[in-house]
Amino acid sequence: MVPGEGILADATPQLANAIAAQLAARGIPFNEHAIYSTPALLAESRDVIADWSRHGWHGVDMETAATFAVAKHFGARRAAALLRVDDLVSEEHSIADGLHGDHRRFMRDREREVMHAVIEAAAETP
Repeated sequence: MVPGEGILADATPQLANAIAAQLAARGIPFNEHAIYSTPALLAESRDVIADWSRHGWHGVDMETAATFAVAKHFGARRAAALLRVDDLVSEEHSIADGLHGDHRRFMRDREREVMHAVIEAAAETP
């Protein structure tokens, strides 16, 4: 067994709640769902992606679980506020096609707003 294998790479509840409160206060819509972390995000087949969706994973990324696992090991607070760019199940707004015009501007602005919400939440949470 690999050290740490099978240990949930979860967020610190107080920090996650503070981030959710900051997003809500700013009127930024958000969802709190489990995400799937994988080392090969674009290598999976359509069937694998559909299977993740069927099993309740609402997002896929490459870094969150590893970052959370290291933080948890060292007793550090951890939470994530991820922006959805692609919908791999319905193939909406594929990053492979790039973001154009208003959508690109919206994503940049939203990214900045979320970053400030996270910073404020981290500053106010012990």
